[in-house]
Amino acid sequence: SAMVDAASVLPQAVAEMEIGLRSGWTQEVDLLVGPRRRVQVALSMLAGGASDGVFVAQMVDVTDAYEAALDLRTERDFSHAVLETTASLILVVDSDGTVVGMNRAAATATGVTEDEVVGRPLWTALVPPDEQETVRAWFTTGSGVPASHEGTLATAAGSRRQVVWSCSYLYD
Repeated sequence: SAMVDAASVLPQAVAEMEIGLRSGWTQEVDLLVGPRRRVQVALSMLAGGASDGVFVAQMVDVTDAYEAALDLRTERDFSHAVLETTASLILVVDSDGTVVGMNRAAATATGVTEDEVVGRPLWTALVPPDEQETVRAWFTTGSGVPASHEGTLATAAGSRRQVVWSCSYLYD
């Protein structure tokens, strides 16, 4: 217990294993000895039940995955903050044209919430009927989305907003 940051839960887990309420315990924790590391600990009784009181602990170093996940969360939170505070209307669509997100400015300008458009093809979600075929073709004919295009967004109230689309691709 002195090796891992689990002082608040480990004694209870050990006590429950000793009386047969649980067969083992596992948790991802910080390692308290040596260089800073994150480990997945699996603890179980070695043999013989409570009379032995001998436990085996297996620790797997998950530091790289943990730090990568932290980096991704940080990047996601940063991107979200930028998208939500910019005054430009931003729609995010996948390569098939399905809306995967939109910022607050786009929701305000169209009167449509993100929940109402996510998962729908862009051309059915926010494009007026007379422009739907043009926008659909960008995603379905292989021609690609133009870097810039003047067009119209449909609003929830049934009106139209003239916009200049500025498009870019994000490659993974």
